[in-house]
Amino acid sequence: MSSPSSSIIYENIENFELGSYWEEHRETLDKLSKSNVPSKSSMFYIEVTADKNDETSHLLLKYGIINFSGNRKDFLRINAEMTADFLFKSEEIIYSNGGEQTKRTIISNENDISEGHKEWLKKLHKKHCRHQISEK
Repeated sequence: MSSPSSSIIYENIENFELGSYWEEHRETLDKLSKSNVPSKSSMFYIEVTADKNDETSHLLLKYGIINFSGNRKDFLRINAEMTADFLFKSEEIIYSNGGEQTKRTIISNENDISEGHKEWLKKLHKKHCRHQISEK
């Protein structure tokens, strides 16, 4: 784990939220992730949830991918929090290749997020948000 004063923290974790659909079907996903998938088969699932925290007015984005391709089993989850004018408060990136270790990276300084990645997250939020967001 990184030092507490760092704006980027890396750690191994046991488990993480996969998204509402797969949380309800975790048993099926666990069976799939432990099975030998035929080499030419593929399963790709994306879930995006964008909302606004009514208490803080911060914008919240959850982006998840589950990708099975042959025997590769990749899980990715990005959780981002931004102010109403799209300044990043934090970003959490969780990745697992279906193995024993799942890695989490927490970024708490906007300057440590690349401009291209920020723009991609902003566009995702605007596209999927249920609230109307006005830019200043």
